[in-house]
Amino acid sequence: MGLFDWFGGKQKSEVPDTLWAQTVSALPFLEALAVDEKNRLKTLVEQFLAEKEFSTGGGLELSDEICVAIAAQGCLPILELGLAAYRDWVGIVVYPDEFVVPRRVEDEDGVVGEIAGSASGSLKDIVRAETSRVERELIVKALEETGGNVTQAARLLKISRKSLQMKMKELGLRDREV
Repeated sequence: MGLFDWFGGKQKSEVPDTLWAQTVSALPFLEALAVDEKNRLKTLVEQFLAEKEFSTGGGLELSDEICVAIAAQGCLPILELGLAAYRDWVGIVVYPDEFVVPRRVEDEDGVVGEIAGSASGSLKDIVRAETSRVERELIVKALEETGGNVTQAARLLKISRKSLQMKMKELGLRDREV
């Protein structure tokens, strides 16, 4: 693994001076900090690394350099607030590339299609896109199982018929072949 037990969490993490200097020089906006701010940031980064868990997707191998750089960038905005600002965060998920999710698009003629797009927006946008995708799949499956009967599909999904009709309209499933 490395200097830190990233997946074990909750242990004292001390960033070696050489790694800290390398991180600061690799991130030019940290160079602009005063010496006391850099020292406070390093302490905050060490606390962050001791409390938060790192996990990966896409086969990425975490290194000490990656984790310290992420922690430094994450702690800079809360330098004056302290780590309590992130008390509800359990950990960080790191992807080696863009996080791609399918997105529903509708052209001016009402033709609906799905494309794979970068989810480089906020977590809220990513969750919203993924929720829509899952809802669409569930509704399509319920409609297929009920032969397109909206009332029966609503019962199967345990929602009202009106809610299902509104969701179908929102997802581009009304008055179209499912």
